[in-house]
Amino acid sequence: MFKNMKIAVRMSLNAALALLAVLLVAGISLSGVRTLAEVQDSGVGRLKDALLATAGAGVGAESYQVIADAVINRKESQSRL
Repeated sequence: MFKNMKIAVRMSLNAALALLAVLLVAGISLSGVRTLAEVQDSGVGRLKDALLATAGAGVGAESYQVIADAVINRKESQSRL
């Protein structure tokens, strides 16, 4: 089949196949980059949630300390938050 083709046709066919291969690799790479971007965005959201949870975890202990100190020192009026 390829023996009857002219050299210009074979070269054009090879160039087209090479271009197709490059486009395929570029498409796969772009898909991977998009997936990584989604994973990174998800990670940022989880980080923000974790920071809020960490900040909120100490609020109860801090409030208890303020109220307990006021009660111990007989300053109940200062213990109202």
